[in-house]
Amino acid sequence: MRQQARRASVFRRVMGLAYVARAGLLCASVGVCGCRDDSPIGRPRPKDLLIGFVGAGQTDPLWPVLRGGAQRLVRESGELSVAFEAPLVACPEEQIRVIRRLMSEGMKGLCVHVRDVEAVSGVLEELNGHGVRIITMGRDVAPELRVGFCGVDDYATGVALAQTTAALFRGGTIMVLHAGTKPAPHATRYIAFERQMRLGSGVQVLGSFDCRGDPAEATRIIRLQAKKFRHLNAWVAMDNWPLHILDDGPRLFPPSVKTQLIAVGPYPTLWRYMEDGTCAAMIAAEYDRIGYNALRFCRLALTEPVSVPGIYHAPIRVVRRDDHLVELRKFKRDWAAWTGQAPSAQ
Repeated sequence: MRQQARRASVFRRVMGLAYVARAGLLCASVGVCGCRDDSPIGRPRPKDLLIGFVGAGQTDPLWPVLRGGAQRLVRESGELSVAFEAPLVACPEEQIRVIRRLMSEGMKGLCVHVRDVEAVSGVLEELNGHGVRIITMGRDVAPELRVGFCGVDDYATGVALAQTTAALFRGGTIMVLHAGTKPAPHATRYIAFERQMRLGSGVQVLGSFDCRGDPAEATRIIRLQAKKFRHLNAWVAMDNWPLHILDDGPRLFPPSVKTQLIAVGPYPTLWRYMEDGTCAAMIAAEYDRIGYNALRFCRLALTEPVSVPGIYHAPIRVVRRDDHLVELRKFKRDWAAWTGQAPSAQ
């Protein structure tokens, strides 16, 4: 009888411990409020983390598109706390002030459109030291300062410039505008362009000129050479420098010549140069995807760090001029959709 009583006592003790353990697990699973939380323990919720989405400036042509892409992700997720900010003008010093203000407000993640790498690297290093998760857009910085980059592949842009030149002017003659072989991103485009042209473009390159990235110098070079090479088919520029200072002044090319320009970046203020025939084509990208994926990367960096892909390049898009401006009109509709102004026509 004593042995049976001892066994019963041991059994009750074991069952009591099992009940306590089971109750403890149940409490941990439901939390103090009794509401079940299926998220991994310790993982922060996106809506509790402030993300700064900072543009280069409100005057920058890409700002409304980058912001529109990120806002699309906010609408889709419904759980992000994002502060969309940009200085009134595209100025690195003002952009840094915006970033520091957001930092003082408890920003945990930052998506920033970089135009001047040297100017912003210092503040990004400081933020990185405080644990802010940084995604750069436009221009990239040193990899140790950020967890991801979203932008346009400059090498692919150079290849697209060469392929478009060959498609439009095979058997013809061109001249090239570049900005040297050292500063990125134009150097990367130029290297890719030259390599692709050497593969056999069927186009004769009569000369290459370093405009140092100066719009006034680019325009001066083109107009000077136009007097000597009146039958030149096209100029190919690694950016849109020659179009920056035309405004309502003289056309880039004299009316008596048929020369056209192939350039990069068909922004709204430059569409008229495709409409009037100055540009034969411009190399673009699906720009809204840059803002969308930058914010997606930042959310992942804050909630699932091992899932951040690292680098995203938006697909290249070539906008060619034709008699009815079909491609340009399609690009305009897409631009409006990217900025949230109108639905995109398929």
